[in-house]
Amino acid sequence: MARCAQPPTRRALAGRGRFRSETKSIPQMDPRVRELVMLSALAALGCGLAAAQGDLLFVALFGAAV
Repeated sequence: MARCAQPPTRRALAGRGRFRSETKSIPQMDPRVRELVMLSALAALGCGLAAAQGDLLFVALFGAAV
């Protein structure tokens, strides 16, 4: 009986340059820092919208929040 040939493993092919995928891990951001960044971006957006409307009181409030 003839046996089917097994396909080469990744480790066996790594020396030939195939399947050489080294995963580079992306550092994960702390959820608290991500929340702070998003709140700052929201405050900056509010500041920009208030400035476009000419409402200086809200520009000062949103600017202080940023």
